[in-house]
Amino acid sequence: MELHERIRKYRELKGLTQEGMGIELGIDSVNYGRIERGKAKITIDRLSRIAEILELELDELLGLGQDLPPGQDDLRKSLSNLNDKVEAVANFQEYLFSQMKLVANQLREIGEIIRKQK
Repeated sequence: MELHERIRKYRELKGLTQEGMGIELGIDSVNYGRIERGKAKITIDRLSRIAEILELELDELLGLGQDLPPGQDDLRKSLSNLNDKVEAVANFQEYLFSQMKLVANQLREIGEIIRKQK
């Protein structure tokens, strides 16, 4: 099963609409529909948010380890650790983005001060 098919399956299991998912993601239902049809690229941030909305671990949404034979607990643990690291990277990206916004605002303010002094 492809990623976009799993996203649709889990959304339907949760009883959510495409419109509702779009609202949660901050996009319109047309663009969300493109995700479920496999016609849109998904950033790690958006994928992480979809997993959060659907109350899934990222590895579960990605389908990692679903077809593992019994006795593969070490691999399942590794996949779970990978999921934690991916989420940490996504959180760090959000933090960096917020810091970049702060710096941009500060630079704007400095520019205004310099212009007023001239």
